[in-house]
Amino acid sequence: ALVVLDPAVMLATHMIPCEDGHAQERSLSAEILELVNADDVWLADRNFCTSKLLRGIAERHAFYVIRHHANMTLVSAGTLRRRGRTETGEVWEQSVTLKAPDGEVMKARRIVVRLSTPTRDGDIEVAILTNLPKAIEAVTIADLYRKRWTLETMFQSLTVMLEGELATLGYPRAALFGFGIALAAYNTLSTVQAALRGEFGTEKVQEEVSGYYIANEVRATASGMAIAIEEGAWGPFQTMSPIELATQMRRWASKVQLRKLARHPRGPKKPVPKRTRYANTPHVSTARLLAGARKKAP
Repeated sequence: ALVVLDPAVMLATHMIPCEDGHAQERSLSAEILELVNADDVWLADRNFCTSKLLRGIAERHAFYVIRHHANMTLVSAGTLRRRGRTETGEVWEQSVTLKAPDGEVMKARRIVVRLSTPTRDGDIEVAILTNLPKAIEAVTIADLYRKRWTLETMFQSLTVMLEGELATLGYPRAALFGFGIALAAYNTLSTVQAALRGEFGTEKVQEEVSGYYIANEVRATASGMAIAIEEGAWGPFQTMSPIELATQMRRWASKVQLRKLARHPRGPKKPVPKRTRYANTPHVSTARLLAGARKKAP
């Protein structure tokens, strides 16, 4: 499932399902481009760095901030010029031209962050391609790309807190349906966290409050609420405007005791154990196996 996250409100806005577990994200470029609107800014990692996607976003009068993939060849590149620093390292910029699918060239800016500390993959610099105008400074763009990692936080919530990837859901459509339900639950959880941020401040909630404990609180009390509260009591919330609902949620949030939801810092990560079962058997796509079985069926 390819998920689009709006980092400004921390809500998943779209999910593009794909039954084939071996499909590359870039194979869904056409579906992504259908979601692009004028003046959007799309952030993505290097798997989405293709001339088709970059050209498609630009043609829709939108903007991209996408990490440069080594397979994306530059037709020409100008001189790297230092633009300042971010928390992670020095920022440099150059003008580049890329080749479009039809053979024409596209102009872009290439922002390079020379990292103070290597990434977990050992990278010492991160290069970003963008078509944002010169008025947007390179340091601002480098900081903007760092927000892409909020997507990883969302996926951690989906897998650990909401159990959105159940191994027992062997059929691709069942797995995607289950993941979609978890995604809707994530948006609900994120809205609750937004209400807490509105009352107690963004930094305090992000650093001190555990999303897992919020989800667990709902899990523990939902059954009792379903018994104790009449169904009609939920009616008014279905017709409230967003402003009215937000006001009510902030009123409830003001009464929350954050110490009961405090996160506990985890210890150092343990290395992933080596695979012992089926170590010599490659993973296969369930969707492809099912498709083959249907063809063989009389």
